[in-house]
Amino acid sequence: MSVIKFSVALLLIIVLMALSVVAQPRVTLLGFADIPVIFIVLLAVFLGTIFAYFLGLPDIWRLKKRLLQKENEMKEKAAKIQKLELKIRELEEKIEEAGKAKGKI
Repeated sequence: MSVIKFSVALLLIIVLMALSVVAQPRVTLLGFADIPVIFIVLLAVFLGTIFAYFLGLPDIWRLKKRLLQKENEMKEKAAKIQKLELKIRELEEKIEEAGKAKGKI
């Protein structure tokens, strides 16, 4: 369902972009003549997205580091749990054997 929604949204964006390029006035920017205004807006959005991504990189790296630490902690705790479960089984077996030995006396 989400693929259909994405496809429809993408198609609408393409149609709107085509219509906006045809209907927009053209301007001169940095020596380039007859540039549609929508391209300038899209360029600004693109550059803003890239700028925001680079500003967020330190946070992404920090969060990845924390994620790796938490994953390692989870693995260590899972190993401890397995060891404790093994000890519990051994103790249960000893208790059962002790109970059987008392029952024979």
